[in-house]
Amino acid sequence: RAGPVHLYLPLYILALMAWLPEVIKTRYLALVFPFLLALALLGLWRLLAVRWPRVAALAVLVVALVLMSFQGAYLRQAAHRYADLRQSVRAGDEVAGRSKSVRSYVEMCRWAETGAAPQTVLAVRNPRLAYYYSGNKAVRVTQATDPGDVFAWLVGNRIDYVLLDRLDWQTKKTRDRFKATIRAHPDHFMEVYRTPSGDRIMRFHPEPSQLTDEP
Repeated sequence: RAGPVHLYLPLYILALMAWLPEVIKTRYLALVFPFLLALALLGLWRLLAVRWPRVAALAVLVVALVLMSFQGAYLRQAAHRYADLRQSVRAGDEVAGRSKSVRSYVEMCRWAETGAAPQTVLAVRNPRLAYYYSGNKAVRVTQATDPGDVFAWLVGNRIDYVLLDRLDWQTKKTRDRFKATIRAHPDHFMEVYRTPSGDRIMRFHPEPSQLTDEP
């Protein structure tokens, strides 16, 4: 007998289909999604078979074909993106396929590799990535929120540059607390580089008179 359980999965799958590309990219759903889809179709068939047994099988078949068409269209798009990605990697683009924020972050790190002195210390939100692409010492930014505490942290760690990025997996609060520190101590900071997406590298020095854009 059909009941709420049989209605739940069809509605759940319908909701997931609205974000099909994201569902497919979600690794922990990749293995269970086919089973969820099969159970959803079974539930749909049982719901319809209660009152319309003759059209139940046809309705399930139509729904399955529609879902497969959406899946096929996405897979074709994914194949084209993969071909473009492979071509970019072969051309030497190490960050091909990464998000815009990551590409911008790597661009700043690469600037620091040539535009900063060898012993430069960077204040960043991803030290491993910064060190890999810049070769400079990279320190994870402080979690302090008060501008005075952030300034003291910069001085204590001998920071030369602060990378103001928009990395997807980081929080907006980290970027905002450094902006507050820059507003509180504007004479100690100087913008030396800006990416097309708006990410900035700020030069820092405890003594404003010694602040310069030279490495």
